[in-house]
Amino acid sequence: MKKKPLDLRPTQFVLGIKEVEDKIKKMTGLKTSKLQDYVDSHIVPCVIGPGKEFYIVDHHHFVSAAWHFGLETVKVEVLEDQSDLSQEDFWKFMRSKKWLYLYDQFGKGPHDPSQLPYDIRGLSDDIYRSLAWELRNAGVIAKVQRPFSEFKWVQYLRAHLKVDLHTDNYAEAVVQAIELVNKKLAKEASPQ
Repeated sequence: MKKKPLDLRPTQFVLGIKEVEDKIKKMTGLKTSKLQDYVDSHIVPCVIGPGKEFYIVDHHHFVSAAWHFGLETVKVEVLEDQSDLSQEDFWKFMRSKKWLYLYDQFGKGPHDPSQLPYDIRGLSDDIYRSLAWELRNAGVIAKVQRPFSEFKWVQYLRAHLKVDLHTDNYAEAVVQAIELVNKKLAKEASPQ
């Protein structure tokens, strides 16, 4: 099934703009057949909610990049049809599945899901989410096939990284974040 990017409802408040920009750059560099392969390989998991609205469970960055790039549609996979639920019961269901990330770009939350943006244009940039993406690209943290897994690292980095990502040297911050995460991973791996 295909849907327009703006017809998909977010289940989070933020994304990392650096990851969106990288996906746009990747798509821009592909010839038509390779672009179609790339798009087809990014199937967006969704849940149908009240009003027959499609809620994104994962791949918010891809949907944002697709919209910015100008793609008419993206492929979606319906994981659940919960359109018969009330809005309140729908949000309870989504919470029980851990298919919501209700923190904002400042790490504040959880916010009420009724405050989620209507479409991906309303997502805010969380620079710590971009940093987590940088660490995943560097092979420091693993891509886990579970929605919102990078946000655990976002929360950790926000609490422990001793730099201001908005004013300090970003490249230097990436190096410090790698060291910080490697120390945490080494500590977790060592026998107690």
